[in-house]
Order: sequence, then structure tokens, then C-alpha cells
Amino acid sequence: MLDRSEVGRRGYLHEDYRLFHLRDTRSLQLDYHYHEFDKLVLQLSGRVTYHIEGRSYPLQPMDVLLVSRNLIHQPVIDPREPYERMVLWINRDFLARSGGADTELAACFSLAAQRQFHLYRPRGENRERYRRLFGQIEDASGSHAFGARLLADTCVLQLMIALNRDIPAAPAAEAATYRFDPKMEEVTCYIRGHLTQELSIDHLARTF
Repeated sequence: MLDRSEVGRRGYLHEDYRLFHLRDTRSLQLDYHYHEFDKLVLQLSGRVTYHIEGRSYPLQPMDVLLVSRNLIHQPVIDPREPYERMVLWINRDFLARSGGADTELAACFSLAAQRQFHLYRPRGENRERYRRLFGQIEDASGSHAFGARLLADTCVLQLMIALNRDIPAAPAAEAATYRFDPKMEEVTCYIRGHLTQELSIDHLARTF
């Protein structure tokens, strides 16, 4: 649990990507924070609402959340149910090296930021497909067999290709999938533009 009263950077990624499969059965509380890498969250179970840049997303099982680097966000977790998710941290340089001029693998993150809508909710067979894609990354990353690292890289790229194909074609955001708070968006936009300056709660209160 973070105990500071300022928005802070959380987590460091020194490799190309890292996958976490997490399950919490106790109360978990996090402050608003940001990362210098991109993040994908596959919701498996539990009740959690992600707050990202003034919008709130109550997650459902098999939802995929796209959290671009430097976006201020906070998960709010209901401790009455076990919270299970798979989280993939991705280095933007890895995506740039692996893609090309006509295959920008980070485009799904850019599109989510442009739309100001960071949730992809797979339908039908795609729900199990994304669970399988994340699972393949998990299996390959934990293996010591021949070519395991190369296989894991391939699995991550398959996931990114799938997202970049599916998200632009996804239906428009449904009102039930998120809530919008104009004041919170104003505050988070200010924070994002002043990350190197004082961002204490008292300073934000005086400003707004």
C-alpha cells in the first residue's frame, strides 16, 4: 500500500515485458500513480473499478484494459470478492523494434488515448481467445525449454496484433462500460502536465 500523498511513479520495467498473474483475497488499496511503460490488464474475477484520467471503468471478467504509459490511474477494489487478473507490462521500445512503419504495435494504446476510452470488452469467442493469448504468454515465460524466450516474444506479439486488429473494429463505447467525471479529468490532465513540479494534495486543493 502506498502511503504518500502525491501521485507517484510505480513499478520499473528493465526488460522487454513482464507478465503477472495475481490473485488477492485481502483488502488492497493503491493511490493514484503512473508508469513509464504500457500496461494491459485482463480481468478474471472480482469487483474492481479502474479510474483512468477522469473516467471510471467497472471491469467484467475477460475485459482488457489498456493503460498507456504516463496515464494517471488507480484501481479501486472491493475486498469482499477475490480479485484475480493477469497484468502485462510492455516496454514501448520492444513494440517499436518488433513492428514497422506499417505495423505500429503500440497503435492500440495511441487509439485508446485518442478516444479517451481505455477498455476493450471482447464478445463471443473472443473472450476465451484473449484468455488463451494471455495464458500462452504465461506458459512460455515460465518455461526453460528450448526457444522459450523466443516463443514468449511471439506470444506477446500475437496478443498485440490481435488487439490492433480488434479494437479499431470494436463497437462504440457503451454508456454502461464507464463513468465520466469532468472535474477529475481536469485534475488528472493538470497532474500529467506538471509531473516534475509540486503535486501535493494541498497544492492540488489550492489550484482547483
